[in-house]
Amino acid sequence: MLTDALSPPVGSFKNGLGKTYKVQTYGAWCGGQVIYHLSNQLIISGLAKIHFIRYEGKANWMLRPDLAHPVSFKNSKNGIGYSGKVRFNYGVKAGLSLFAGVEEKILPLKDGQTETYLANGYTATQKANNIKWNSASFMARLSWKF
Repeated sequence: MLTDALSPPVGSFKNGLGKTYKVQTYGAWCGGQVIYHLSNQLIISGLAKIHFIRYEGKANWMLRPDLAHPVSFKNSKNGIGYSGKVRFNYGVKAGLSLFAGVEEKILPLKDGQTETYLANGYTATQKANNIKWNSASFMARLSWKF
């Protein structure tokens, strides 16, 4: 069911099709790295980190006259995530080496809230959806120094 409070008015776009969303993420991490020389030719390294993340976003929905401007809503979340890398470097012969590595990141953001600012001065606060950012990558390189 739609009501006047939830539906934008019908008509032309007088102010253009504009909206903004500004995001800022920041935090700290703590970690450690191990480098091990298995032989004169093979080096293995590993890196592990724990991340402490803060996410903040602000939006201005210009086409919504029922929302406040210039800030229509704010979004904030916190999270603790992990990342790790394993790398192999093999010296084939003088000047020629082979490198391979794998990396994974798991960065969930939880415990957040969204504040929606209405044009009439009211503010609605609700729990924000969780975000889970996972990424994995594989790297390979053949180097020849001459």
